[in-house]
Amino acid sequence: MSKNIFINKKNNLPGSAILVSIIILGSVFIVAFGSAYMSIVNMSRGVSLSENIKSEEASRAGIERFKFEFYSNGFDASGACDDPIFSSQISDDLSYTIYCDDSTGKNVFYSLGVYKDKEVLNKIKAKGLFEDCGDYLFYEGELYGTVEIGDQCWMNKNLNIGTEITQYENPTDNYIIEKFCYSGDYNFCDSYGGLYTWDEAMQYVNEPMFRGICPDGWHIPSDEEFKELESFLGMDEIELDEYSYRGNDELVGGKMKSTRTDLDDPTWTYPNTNASNESGFLALPGGRSFFNSEYNDFEEIRGLFSVWSSSVGGDYKNPMARLLSSSNDGIAREPRMDASYGLSIRCLKD
Repeated sequence: MSKNIFINKKNNLPGSAILVSIIILGSVFIVAFGSAYMSIVNMSRGVSLSENIKSEEASRAGIERFKFEFYSNGFDASGACDDPIFSSQISDDLSYTIYCDDSTGKNVFYSLGVYKDKEVLNKIKAKGLFEDCGDYLFYEGELYGTVEIGDQCWMNKNLNIGTEITQYENPTDNYIIEKFCYSGDYNFCDSYGGLYTWDEAMQYVNEPMFRGICPDGWHIPSDEEFKELESFLGMDEIELDEYSYRGNDELVGGKMKSTRTDLDDPTWTYPNTNASNESGFLALPGGRSFFNSEYNDFEEIRGLFSVWSSSVGGDYKNPMARLLSSSNDGIAREPRMDASYGLSIRCLKD
């Protein structure tokens, strides 16, 4: 007798189908758990990112504050490196502080922004914030270019600082920097810088390489430092200690003179002999003032660059000066200038 054998497949899943089901369910769980985990992580990162952004914004606010004080209020970045310089509490959790670091021998400024526990530090770069020779230097409301010549760093603009006095007055040791403007016209001070008696420029201290009215870290160059400059520009050693114009064969004066011969100030009058400004010194002719029996008079604007050194000596026991002329391509070493004359000032980096 034969038997029919029936196999019931209704509830009997093969092993492969069960495995697939387990994988699918596991994937759903992993995706769901992973999404929740990533949401938590992203929320945490979002909080951290938000705090960093706010810290950065605070730091930028500090930089803008520094620039405002620097450009608008004449903050002297070359002065003492106090710590902190400026600070502000913007809100309960938001603040900035401006720090100064002079450990390298020069003032470097930073803005530290703080939001809650997050801090962002940015170095401040501002046009006029002197760091290296070639940078601009901002000093008492004026912007000065600087130039490296040999191993020296010079301002390439005549100094213009202080309170103008009339030609009928004389500067005194009164803790106020006093200057003459050529012919009593302040426009000439703007174009060519002030004219200073030697004592006023030196702030009544007789000491070579003294700071005088220059910024902190700079000084009025000595006779020897001028000779170092002249030697670098090619002057024969035998001429260095001579008086009057020297270095003509090497065009030393021409290498220092601005080439400007425009109608507008500042400018040199014709012929501005062999001017090339090869050195970058950019000498401009502010003339000079001199005292006669009644008052100070002025001469040779646009035709003569006259500048004090910080040295006294030579055969005449007067302060030593340097002269550049429109009609000469050398440079004069002049020992006969009376200290009461008003000459230009150039500052040299310490």
